Amino acid sequence: MEGGDLFGEGHVDGLRAIHAPDTPIDAKHPSFGPKTNQLLVTNTSDEGRDAFLRRFALNSFGSKNFGAHGAYCGLAYRAGSGALMGDLDKNPHVKPDWENVEFALFMGTSPAQSGNPFKRQARQLASARLRENFQYVVVAPALPLSTVLADPRGRWQPVMPGSDSALQWG
Repeated sequence: MEGGDLFGEGHVDGLRAIHAPDTPIDAKHPSFGPKTNQLLVTNTSDEGRDAFLRRFALNSFGSKNFGAHGAYCGLAYRAGSGALMGDLDKNPHVKPDWENVEFALFMGTSPAQSGNPFKRQARQLASARLRENFQYVVVAPALPLSTVLADPRGRWQPVMPGSDSALQWG
């Protein structure tokens, strides 16, 4: 409730300090909304908590910032695929043609850890790695589980966070 120096990184306002539904975050920019919008509430799965957390954030506290798992996981993936395919209304999403792909480049995703659905993609990746003509690269700042160093078909390309676009454009 009161905030404080939570992780040794400096003061963080508590819920009491930001619960001000009639006080703008920035008086010069009222479109940012009230201070209550400084609270972000998010949830990763729905085991009965989703409705409770949504009601607390939106109704009780008054923040507009509630996000469920799909808002930060699948939505970006689908919007990117929809933009690529020219259909932002339906946001169809692309997936690798695991049966026929010979080279796959994964940037911003790791097929054994993420994707839609990631468990099926992990199985498909494992099957593809059995084929002699399949190779893949995972571009990521941290060594992902998708790349097993002992597997000659997969390679990890380390990249500094935020520099993957420069790598992409050469």
